Order: sequence, then C-alpha cells, then structure tokens
Amino acid sequence: MSERSAALGIKGPPKVIEHNGKTYTVAPVLTHGTMLAVETKLYERAKAALLELRDVYPADEYLKRADELRKQRETGHFAFESEHTMAFLETTPGTALLLSCMMSAEPAEIFELLAHKPEEMRTILTEVMEDSLPKEALAPKRKAPGPDLARRNRGRR
Repeated sequence: MSERSAALGIKGPPKVIEHNGKTYTVAPVLTHGTMLAVETKLYERAKAALLELRDVYPADEYLKRADELRKQRETGHFAFESEHTMAFLETTPGTALLLSCMMSAEPAEIFELLAHKPEEMRTILTEVMEDSLPKEALAPKRKAPGPDLARRNRGRR
C-alpha cells in the first residue's frame, strides 16, 4: 500500500469478486468518481421519470416540474451526502445502483451477484461503507444541553 493510500485511510488493496468467469474489482473506499456517478444516475432517473410524463401533464405543468427538478439538482438534492440519496441507498434498488457504480457493472450483473454471492457482496459493501463513512461522520449530532438555571441563579434572590 502506498503512502498516499495510507494517508487517505485506504485499508488494503481493491476487493475482488469473481462470477461466471468475470472479475469485478471494487475500490476499498468510495471514490469521488463513484459518488458522482451515483448522483448523476439518480438525477438521470428523475429526469427520465419526468420525461415519461411529458404527454400526461399540460405544457405549463411540465415546465414547472422540469424547473423544480433543475432547482433540486442545483440545491444538492441529488448529492451523495443528501438525505434523499442516503434514504434511497438503503433500498434494494439503491444498493444495486451504488454497487453498480462501485463495480462498473450493469444492474442486471449486480442482481445476479447478489443472488449467487450474497455474503461476499454484503461483506464488500459493509467494509467499503465503514471505511468510507466512519460512524462518527454518520452519527446524528446531539443537541447541546440546556442551561442549568439552578446553577446559574445560585445565590440570587
């Protein structure tokens, strides 16, 4: 492992899984390229869903929804770290999309791997996510404790 990899927190070589004569390689941590690919695919899915409804909506309603979609993208709704994306990644299609981006594989290949090698896939995904997003980064921030009025007002009448 190189010094650069160690400095970035990368623990070991890429993970490898083989199935039906094909070898899939997974980086030991999420890369910016993977995160960007997830963001792009989520936006493309939303755009395709809207495009399918083009004939259903009146023109002004379609334009309004297209503008809303554009604003969502600009405000980071599809960003990897957004609540929307994190919630989607917890679903089966979301997990398949993430694995597809991580392994540069088609979703059909991912579902086949999930069906035939579920434990290996689960282990790879768990290790990559734990190494990429430490629990401290994911833990919800606690509210600051309220003021201790009894202590503050001690001695005052």
